[in-house]
Amino acid sequence: MTLLKRFLIGYAFDQLYTRFAWGYDGAAWLASAGYWYRWVAAVLPFVQDGPVLEVGSGRGRLLPRLRTAGWQSVGLDASAQMVRYAHHLHPDIVRAVGDALPFPDHHFGTIITTFPAPYVRSPLWQREAMRVLREGGAWLWLDNAQLRPTLPTLVSTLLARAVAPADPQRAIRAMIGDAWHCTVHRVNVGHSTVDIYELRRGAVDPRS
Repeated sequence: MTLLKRFLIGYAFDQLYTRFAWGYDGAAWLASAGYWYRWVAAVLPFVQDGPVLEVGSGRGRLLPRLRTAGWQSVGLDASAQMVRYAHHLHPDIVRAVGDALPFPDHHFGTIITTFPAPYVRSPLWQREAMRVLREGGAWLWLDNAQLRPTLPTLVSTLLARAVAPADPQRAIRAMIGDAWHCTVHRVNVGHSTVDIYELRRGAVDPRS
């Protein structure tokens, strides 16, 4: 992906999280042929321990479902607009950046990031994630949704191909290096698939 293309995509997503947050659901629906929140919900069966922290919780759609499933959950997002929208669905949401998580050490059993922004590449973010996770806890990273080409998904499939890396699994493994053990789960969701990367403490501690 060229630097210009990466910049334009990053700028567009930044605007959807801030100035045009009111249009986020519509854009997500268009980009996913209506699958967006079905993809997000695919992470639920992989939660094994709580409390749960969702980083980049956006409009907070996943948080009530976590609560309904019996998990104590907290959302975190850097966007004031997204936090304001999410408060209508879930009271426990914090405005903060992922590089400085405002939580004590070893507090969470699970961290969830769904289609996360590039902040997850940062060693600082990964150190923070490892700091707040309990021993044996998991970071569940949901990404790499792929639509099967059908007439209803044609536009969304073309949009997804325009922004996706050529080899998303390889790209994600390169980002996390040896700091995490990675197990990949491919989940079928209707006429699509989505990958869930189950990440646990690896051979190299990013805090070192």
